[in-house]
Amino acid sequence: MTPPLSSSSNSPSNSNGAVTDSASCCSQGGSCGCPLRVVVPTTLRLVLGGLLMYSGWLKLGISSFGGTLPTSTPAAFAETIKKFDLPLVGDDVGIISILAFMIPWTELIIGVLMVLGLWTRAAALVATGLLVSFTVGLGMVMARGMEMSCSCFGSAKFLCGETVGACHLARNAALIAMGVMLVWKGSGALGLDRLLSRRRG
Repeated sequence: MTPPLSSSSNSPSNSNGAVTDSASCCSQGGSCGCPLRVVVPTTLRLVLGGLLMYSGWLKLGISSFGGTLPTSTPAAFAETIKKFDLPLVGDDVGIISILAFMIPWTELIIGVLMVLGLWTRAAALVATGLLVSFTVGLGMVMARGMEMSCSCFGSAKFLCGETVGACHLARNAALIAMGVMLVWKGSGALGLDRLLSRRRG
């Protein structure tokens, strides 16, 4: 009789001779045989990071690139913050001015970090915190029955209309889910975090 062939003969082996397959590779965080481990984190980083960069850039009004971008200004964003009448902020000009300066720059910086895949989890955590805060503020506006502009993306209307509504809450919920996923999964195989960890290793 011919002895049965071992199933390991058709399976790739690692340098120590141990049999590996796509399932074990995935369970160890590798990307072999697991395209989703590359595609999903990279897509989330580019989408969420790109949107944050876009949002911060529009609010800062640095450049409209010849009028192609609907930029706003920090002063206009400060007026929006004032209209939200947030707890502990109210109409305090000093606090509002600080927020109108810090929020756009924070969005821009963490957006760049996420696109690069650098300090991804920390950047995604900050982004998620910002988005949760924004969503709470939008919910408070709706609960009061106020009709006002969101200015979430400067003067641009991304997916939703200008007036704060349920669409804005749904949009933010989707972005929050993306941020949570990045906090959990990190940059993925194509991020600088992975490259730097390999070099240190």
